[in-house]
Amino acid sequence: EVVVFAKRIIEKTQMSNNSPSTPVTSDPDCHRLSAAAATESVPLLNLPNLQSLMWDEVSIVRSGKGLKLAAGILSAWQNGLPQPTDRPSYELNALVINARLVAEAALLREESRGAHYRTDFLEHSKDWLRHTVFKVN
Repeated sequence: EVVVFAKRIIEKTQMSNNSPSTPVTSDPDCHRLSAAAATESVPLLNLPNLQSLMWDEVSIVRSGKGLKLAAGILSAWQNGLPQPTDRPSYELNALVINARLVAEAALLREESRGAHYRTDFLEHSKDWLRHTVFKVN
């Protein structure tokens, strides 16, 4: 799996027409992380709070409101991450970034699919049978 997905990532991120001056930006499935700001008080970042946030707002049953809340908190946490210095801090940084990608991808996908159920979008849509890619600024 690692080799297959690594190949897909490389193919997706390479320049079009092998021209270094033409990045692939016309892809309609390519998104940037939102500039979501937390609208409520942001809890202290630690592993239990991250796990609770993901379980409460981004797990199997989701809503747009909960996903927006999670995206805002995760954005605030990511913006305040200190430079990692040891294994636990590297792991927490990676978990926050991955959690934010999951929350924002779920927020974009306005449908219910598989085991993930959006209370504000009850049905699945063929329009979402595609990959979602986030691009770094």
